This record gives sequence, structure tokens and C-alpha cells, in this order.
Amino acid sequence: MENEAWVVLLIASGAVTSVFFLLSWLTNPGLMKNKKSDDILNLLLKNEADKICPECVILKPERSKHCEFCGACVSVFDHHCPWINNCVGARNHKYFLLFIFSTLVSIIFLGVLAAFHIGKTEPLNKYSVIDWEDMKVLFQIKEGVCAWDLVMTVIFGIPLILLNSIQMKNFIKGQTTNERFGYQGGTQGTQGTNREPLRHRSDDMTTTAEGEHVHDHGENKKGGFIINCQAMCCENARDSKYNYQKVGIN
Repeated sequence: MENEAWVVLLIASGAVTSVFFLLSWLTNPGLMKNKKSDDILNLLLKNEADKICPECVILKPERSKHCEFCGACVSVFDHHCPWINNCVGARNHKYFLLFIFSTLVSIIFLGVLAAFHIGKTEPLNKYSVIDWEDMKVLFQIKEGVCAWDLVMTVIFGIPLILLNSIQMKNFIKGQTTNERFGYQGGTQGTQGTNREPLRHRSDDMTTTAEGEHVHDHGENKKGGFIINCQAMCCENARDSKYNYQKVGIN
């Protein structure tokens, strides 16, 4: 493939990455706030304490989690990402997956383009508008930039590959990162922090360290990975059991 084509691909992938970054950053992940229809006392009288978020003063929906950084409970909480300065939840999870995937593609294109130009003087003569008698300095600058690009490709490419593999597996399994690697406690999904990690069983049930049986939301669905991916992309954001109706979503 000609160098010009790789440049076009790099620019296009960078533009796509920017779009999905903005969508991940600006889209409400599913923050829940109390509309003052309940107070903490009423909630405690009617529900168990571990099912209530005392900071948000809400009855926590399934698979939600309170984010310390956002100061609110998030529907189908995955994690808080400092790179987008936002939580990844039911409403922006698909955008986040596309963002990190397009970023990886851009990194690969950048590395390929840099590899094509290392050790070659032809691009200098072809594209340079400066008629220098001695091209040695310009060549050294070009070599340094290409080497730096390759180093950055490796440094950022490896963790991006790992992150993409984790998130793609999340979508295939119909689970979040918090559900797969975090701690869960009871039927409220991902709220507990003092229990052992869940031990998965094949019958869509999970056994905690205390012997309790709870449903694994999303994992081992009979519909397979296609239905799981569809749920992670669209259905979770609309499912009422993940969004506390009395409180609502911003």
C-alpha cells in the first residue's frame, strides 16, 4: 500500500477516534439522582440497608454502583475512566468500546507509517519544499520522529490490546468489568465490597462465599454472544430493572 493511503487511513481513523472520544466523554453514562421522592429514613424502613446508597439516597438498581469521582450511582457500572473523565455505564459503554478500538487502529496505522519511513531518504526529496544542500539534519529529525512513533506504538499498543480484549469479552459475556473483576454482594449485583469474588456456575446462578445463590446478570445467557452484545449496546440503557424508576436518570 502506498504511503499516501496510510496517511489517509491514519487521518480517517484519528477523526473516528475523536468522534467516539467525544461521545464517551459527553454522553451521560446513566447517572442517577434523587428527585426527593424518598428520604433515607423511608428507604431504611422499607428496605435492607445494603440495598440503599446513603450518598445518593436511592434504592440501588441491579448492577449499579456508586462512583466516588462522579458522586452518583451509575446504571450498569463498568468503571470510571480518567481518560474520558467520565464513568462507563449503560448509556456510553458502546461508545467507549468503539473509542478504544479506533484508538488501537490509529496506533497501528501510525506504527506502520513510521516503519515505512525509517531509513528512507526518498520521502524527504518527494515531500520537502525546503531545498537544503545538506539533508542530513532533516533526515536525522525524520528518523527520530519515526523511532519515537514506533516506541509510542509499542508503549500504548500493548495496554490498548489488553483493554480491547477485556471489553470485547465483556460484551460477549454480557457483563461489565466491575462484575467480572470486582466484588459483588447479594442480588443488587455489584454493590458489595466486603465479599469474596463470585464463583460462576453453568446454570446462570452464582454462589458467594457465604453460600448464597444469586443470578449472574448477563453471563451465560441462552441467546449467546449476539444477544449479550445487543443488550450491552442498547437494551441495558432502557431496562427498567437497571434504572431506579422513582429516582430516574438524568
